[in-house]
Amino acid sequence: MNRDESHAKTNAHLPRTATAPKSPRHVLLAEDDSELRVLLAGAFLSEGYKVTECHHGTDLLDRLDNLVTYREYVRPAKRERYDLIVSAIQMRGATTLETIEEIQQLERLPPIILITAFGDRDTRTRAGELGVAAVFDKPFEFDDLMAKARELVSPEQRTEE
Repeated sequence: MNRDESHAKTNAHLPRTATAPKSPRHVLLAEDDSELRVLLAGAFLSEGYKVTECHHGTDLLDRLDNLVTYREYVRPAKRERYDLIVSAIQMRGATTLETIEEIQQLERLPPIILITAFGDRDTRTRAGELGVAAVFDKPFEFDDLMAKARELVSPEQRTEE
């Protein structure tokens, strides 16, 4: 068997038109309810996402603040990059809307999906003013959330590695 035949046989399980992705899509997931966070992380992992979890609002703010300040002090190649942020609005430490206000200086903020048990009109209006892509009221359908995530993280919207 020649080299080309061996390569084709080794990769026979792959569709002929498929190309390997450069890297998985990366979601920053912030939810202080540990059970819901585990469920959401599992849903994203099953869809092929890399998931970074935040356990409270302060953790989310720290991770996003690092995106802003990192480029001034450290080589950009080591900076975490996120394709999507999914976050509860109300968490210990800081609300997500306050956090978004803090990080407005980012050159390119990834799309944001918020989840809330308190989806009043003022909250939705403020979220829209801050550029939030979607707000889901708890309880929500995981399939709907995942469909919105796929829509927001299309290949042309992915961050460059």
